[in-house]
Amino acid sequence: MSNEIFTTVMVFLDSANREIVKSALGFIKLSVHVYPTDVIREHLKPTVKSLLGWSHGHRNHFKMQVRYICERLIRKVGYEELLASVEDNEDGKKILANIKKRKEHAKKKKAKAAEQQDQVCVRVHHVSPMLSHDQLSDAWCPQPGGWINFRRRSLWQRL
Repeated sequence: MSNEIFTTVMVFLDSANREIVKSALGFIKLSVHVYPTDVIREHLKPTVKSLLGWSHGHRNHFKMQVRYICERLIRKVGYEELLASVEDNEDGKKILANIKKRKEHAKKKKAKAAEQQDQVCVRVHHVSPMLSHDQLSDAWCPQPGGWINFRRRSLWQRL
């Protein structure tokens, strides 16, 4: 049953009609979430080949959908397996390399921000250990809210 559905969707992805392609991309996005990994692996090569046909279009919306589906496929089957299914498509390899680079950059940026946040909060704690609790009621610590009220959200618990 799933073989017939996937072959039909691949035909729809090769269509020139944008409305049909839009619904086919929606189905593929949903199928990546719902179907088990074995079914996805079985149809990975034709799916990726059809997806990458829409990755270089002039309209940005389909590019973003294809990028999102590729990110989901990387999480589901792994980067190496997805790269192997791309074969000789240089554009596809570039897209996958860019996705991997973006994810690694985001991880590094997030880790650096968390490390920097911890250092700033520790510095606030160590600068004013002699102040009483009333004097520490408001202190500046760069967090999304800005000012932190130590009575409501204590940094002592984080240390």
